[in-house]
Amino acid sequence: MKKFFTLLCAAVVALSASAATGFSAKRSEKKQIPAEFTVPARQIGQSIFSSRLERRALAAEPARVVASAQCQLYQGAWYLDAFDASDKLIAEFGFVNGKEDQIAGSYTADNKSAMVFHVPAAGDSVYLTGNFEIAYVSAGTQYPKYHISATGLKDSLNRSFDFDFEAEIFAFDYQKYAYSLYYPDYCGIYFDCDYEIELDDAPVLPTGDTIRHEFVLPADFSDYTGGDSEGAYWFQTMSQDANYHFSLCINTNSLVGIFSSEDFDAQYTYLYAMADTSAIKIKEYKSATVSQNGDTIIFVTELLAKTGDVYIFTQKYFAPSVKQEFTLSALNGEADDTYLAYYGTVDFTGENANGAVVLSLNVKEGFVGTYTAEEVDLYYCSLTLNGVKQELFSVSNVVVVAEEGGFFVTADFLLKSGDLYHVSIHAAYTEPQAIENTEVELKAVKRFENGQLIIEKNGVKYNVLGAQVR
Repeated sequence: MKKFFTLLCAAVVALSASAATGFSAKRSEKKQIPAEFTVPARQIGQSIFSSRLERRALAAEPARVVASAQCQLYQGAWYLDAFDASDKLIAEFGFVNGKEDQIAGSYTADNKSAMVFHVPAAGDSVYLTGNFEIAYVSAGTQYPKYHISATGLKDSLNRSFDFDFEAEIFAFDYQKYAYSLYYPDYCGIYFDCDYEIELDDAPVLPTGDTIRHEFVLPADFSDYTGGDSEGAYWFQTMSQDANYHFSLCINTNSLVGIFSSEDFDAQYTYLYAMADTSAIKIKEYKSATVSQNGDTIIFVTELLAKTGDVYIFTQKYFAPSVKQEFTLSALNGEADDTYLAYYGTVDFTGENANGAVVLSLNVKEGFVGTYTAEEVDLYYCSLTLNGVKQELFSVSNVVVVAEEGGFFVTADFLLKSGDLYHVSIHAAYTEPQAIENTEVELKAVKRFENGQLIIEKNGVKYNVLGAQVR
């Protein structure tokens, strides 16, 4: 693979560093990579981790001068490529170290690693056994610099080959790179920096400086359930004042508790200094403690920056108590199952002269039942009154029952203002009609039988999970 994207990535980094408004919030995307798409294979000489290595004489000596290098991570394996001055691939190293942002270490080319030397002029390659070492050198001018040394032996030739060079290494996620080529809209991967991996082998020694900061303003707290493609639970807080912009994102099944480094979502936990809108790079996510005192949720997070400074941030979020209660009933709408097959969610919509709602649920089989707040996809829920979309805090006490022509849904919508709306929706569920045509496959027909949603296609009945019903 050519390393044509490194200069573009540098340009994007320079632009994004000045864009302090580009703070990213985690949210669920109702898009997914098409099922038929597979990432093109990334292998060393088409045979990494394989015993079927080519056995042929080397036509010429391998090149020794390395001009540049890059590293790719794919399915847990690292692939380090070295190029000569004319951008020809002259060496490859494959290894697995169980890390996603570090490559330094000593490796042995055996059944778990691989080492290949190329001779571009002769179009030849040779697979070697032996050892290679990757050592961090410095931060470099654009990317971190590493020293790579290797000693390999070609058994069939009884010849040894040595390799020794230093290079700045640009690292990236190969799978995300492939997505950017074929389906960028599905993953939001448009630029090189969207799939770049920031290598983190540089040693950091704590300076002894501890910066403690409490945000006076309430944290902007996003409490989404079923938030990602796996349906995992997570929360994110954002706080900003004249000094810092800080985002904390934790993957968890509960809000209150003590969280370790493994619980942090590194993509959405970040820190900016507002004085010059520069990112403060995080070396280690140490801990986060979340507690609740009445209507106040308190987040205390400790981070170790790559400068060696320790940051301890306190964020407070004020959950609204109910001030007034209202009823918004007899809303007429539909149950939209567009994303049922992809994410297991159904959007129940309804409106009348007083308002409109959208209630997105991670539905049970047959849709009917009582739902907890964790089964509500809050990001896609909304309440609109007199044409104005309200600031929604939570949706709870959701009940879905079957009625003629669809479903009757009740739920409580709590606004950030403290106003609580008791909502009820008559959601129609339209059954697609079958097409009788002997030359085409019949479309699926949906119907309710014994209170269960049944999908019948070509004379075979299935439930909403795809299991055949007899």
